[in-house]
Amino acid sequence: MAVHRILLTTASACLAVGAVAGTAEAQIAYDRDHNVSVQERASGEHAPLGIGLGGFMLFPELTLGMQYNDNIYAATTGETSDWIGHADSSVRLASQWSRHALNFFGGITTRTYIDNSDDTTFDWRLGADGRFDIIRDLYITGGAEFGQASESRFSGNGPAALTGPIDYDYTQANAQLVRDVNRIRASIGFNYGKYDFKDGRLNPTIITPNPVFEQDDRDSESLDITGRLDFGISPDTAVFGQVTHHTRDYDLDGGFTNNDPVNGVPILDRDAKGWRYLVGANFDLTSVVRGEVAVGYQTTEYDSPAFSDVDGFSAYGQVDWFVTQLTTATFNAARETVESGVTGAAGVERTSFGARVDHELRRDLILTGGLTYAQDDYVSLNRNDDRTVFDAGVDWYTNRMLTIGARYERFEQDSSGLNADRDFTGNVFTVRATLRR
Repeated sequence: MAVHRILLTTASACLAVGAVAGTAEAQIAYDRDHNVSVQERASGEHAPLGIGLGGFMLFPELTLGMQYNDNIYAATTGETSDWIGHADSSVRLASQWSRHALNFFGGITTRTYIDNSDDTTFDWRLGADGRFDIIRDLYITGGAEFGQASESRFSGNGPAALTGPIDYDYTQANAQLVRDVNRIRASIGFNYGKYDFKDGRLNPTIITPNPVFEQDDRDSESLDITGRLDFGISPDTAVFGQVTHHTRDYDLDGGFTNNDPVNGVPILDRDAKGWRYLVGANFDLTSVVRGEVAVGYQTTEYDSPAFSDVDGFSAYGQVDWFVTQLTTATFNAARETVESGVTGAAGVERTSFGARVDHELRRDLILTGGLTYAQDDYVSLNRNDDRTVFDAGVDWYTNRMLTIGARYERFEQDSSGLNADRDFTGNVFTVRATLRR
């Protein structure tokens, strides 16, 4: 009932704001296109032309690549390396209407391991999104997607002894009602997700007799409902307040089931609900900086008495610094409670930081480099992980139809605590070519 009251109250606020006359100031107060990043400019100048189909444009794309991974199982010792063939084919059908918008998209991604075929993956996705203009400055955006995906071995959610990566089916949907009037922007929206994880199997040479790596405790549905109110102080700065109610409903009900065969901890129901309150600002200042930052408070309450409730400081932010017209530096940070993929942990209190630099060496040659760091503190499980990812690469936009790229990535994990996971490092080298029309 509380969720219903949030929906009704915020939707009423959106419509009430819509009754106030005037829209020109809203357009001015939320103009955020003063600056263009290196990546945005490269994508825009080399955007594919597409294939005209009546009121739609068709954009097919194919990426082919080869990777070398020196630790495909994310193992601490005795690392196994392999070459991996990568193929990603996708298509997008986008409307070209003057009002409203409707887009369809889909794709297939395969990763073929040359010497270790059990790790070969086949992922797919299919979905649609769009915008419905009710009246001027009152509109609804939304979309839905479903498909199959596989977890990276570097995620820390499974042991090195798995005979193959964990696969899962997913369904996602979202919608948002937005109203702009004068300097006020009011919105309410939801994000829904349903996830069905497939059980893995453990290598019989390590644990006998080849037990199932239970993943049923991760099958879940999630729903986030967010209301937000922005006020434009000037054409380049706005402040906002945001409230989110989140629920997580796991399929495993009734408490204890069997034990996790790796950690030996009981598998428990992890249903939860909570709130996140944020205040912040978004900005696009002169030719120097743009971004959005927010700080606030988050609470998470678990149904099972075996799990401790979590509450405390919450924040997020992303800032683009336009060092020069040829160089863009991006910084981001977050403090939040997220879902855990590890049995025995109710969730994860995550603190993360990241930095990235994109440089336009030439109009068609983009250099990139970045570093991200995340510290994960597992709720009700004595485990702490520090994860670092470094990457560097280059993209050559030969023309609108062909992009050639190369990338190096280094993954590191340091884990501590009574239920600590393993420490590992992994280096991945990738070359790829993308064809677009």
